[in-house]
Amino acid sequence: MNRMKACTTFQIGVAVALCLSLLAMSASAQDMERGKLLEQIEAMSDLAQSYSLYLPSSYTPSKQWPIIYVFDPAARGALAAAHFRYAAEKYGYIIAASNNSRNGDWSFVIDAMNAMTEDTQKRFALDEQRRYSSGFSGGARAAVYMALKTGEIAGVIGCGAGFPQTIGGPAYPNFDHVGIVGNQDANYYELNLVYEELSKMPHNELLITFNGGHVWPDSMLIEQGVAWLELQAMRRGLTPVDQELISAYKQSEMKRIEDAKNPAQQYFLVKQLYNSLNGLTYVSALQQEMLRLEKSEELALALKTREKIRTLEEQFWKQYGSALASISSTNTASGSVPVNSLYTSEKWWAKELKKVKEMALQLDEKEGSLLYDRIKSYIWITAVESFERAWQAEEFDQAANYLQVLSVVKPESPEPFFYLAKVNSKQRRYKLAMQNLEEAVQRGMSRYELVTEDALFEPLKKRKGFNELVVQMKEKREESN
Repeated sequence: MNRMKACTTFQIGVAVALCLSLLAMSASAQDMERGKLLEQIEAMSDLAQSYSLYLPSSYTPSKQWPIIYVFDPAARGALAAAHFRYAAEKYGYIIAASNNSRNGDWSFVIDAMNAMTEDTQKRFALDEQRRYSSGFSGGARAAVYMALKTGEIAGVIGCGAGFPQTIGGPAYPNFDHVGIVGNQDANYYELNLVYEELSKMPHNELLITFNGGHVWPDSMLIEQGVAWLELQAMRRGLTPVDQELISAYKQSEMKRIEDAKNPAQQYFLVKQLYNSLNGLTYVSALQQEMLRLEKSEELALALKTREKIRTLEEQFWKQYGSALASISSTNTASGSVPVNSLYTSEKWWAKELKKVKEMALQLDEKEGSLLYDRIKSYIWITAVESFERAWQAEEFDQAANYLQVLSVVKPESPEPFFYLAKVNSKQRRYKLAMQNLEEAVQRGMSRYELVTEDALFEPLKKRKGFNELVVQMKEKREESN
């Protein structure tokens, strides 16, 4: 009797605790507006951490919901979440995008990841088997980091970047992966390699490309990625098979295949669609189309050209990555390795870029032009990151060297000259700083407050011509408005 009474008491206690938990969860979410992007949700356990939130209009705590944790490289949670709003509403996902995670120290990512995970688990009814992560650029690497470190992420949508460079993890990823990248993005080559490696492993992968550079993909491309994750959830029995969704996905992808001009891209899309739908619906027609394309001379020629482009891209990556690294002097056990002055020469970089363009266009006009854009983007991004490290380390001569490279890659941009002005002003080279500002204004700089409100430029305010430069920037601002 006592044993039965104790058991009953325990069961009642568990039931009460569960009810209280559900009531707390309901109360926590009931004041949050559905179908609207909420830009600042503070984590209950750490008020220094916050995230932007989107709850689908149909959200109710009486059922469990999939969630996507999103990371932006510059902690722009609202901007990141906005890209997922359409897909979240269409497929019924919760979106939580960190306002703290950013490129730099991994502690930013870890703290944001832990805070968002804990807070959303307390507030909302989550489907623990359908937790996903996503991000752009360094945020994409953060999303993969979360998946590898927790082992609790079902899928990742990585935009504009692949995996973290140095990270421990399982022998192979235990999550599905969607890569989305622009064909002018410096990381285009990297994400193609990621796709090829993941295709050899047990989980599924998808690669989506678009016309553009290193930017967040638009909401329709994000929707395409989320739709594919829905298919994988069906395949794994995590959600009921929805033939209407499968049919809509197939129809959308068939349109992309029809629009593909390059035979290699067409074949790639057919093969991806076959792999995505196999086991969910009939795919015999796709299999036949793959066999037909494989026999075509056009595909053989296109694949040969693509391989030449990729070989050339890899060659340029290695060459210019090494050149940029050699700009920094390095301390070793035997002393300091001096900067290679060849790679600080603007003439050398201009000559190299001209060579890249000529070699690429010889292979293929369209694909070669895209390769040229990607190499310029790679040099730009690498030089920017190197400049930032040099600036933080107060290695101002190195910082100036990287800015000289940037001025060659984008001669029309005011940014390298503005930051050269900061470097020279920091070193009290005020005459050079004024010349740099003049160059920046000539190239369209209009953000005058960056100059007037920066203490570094205080000594320049007494110099002849400074006020005239500020007036010119204000005029440019008015013209742009």
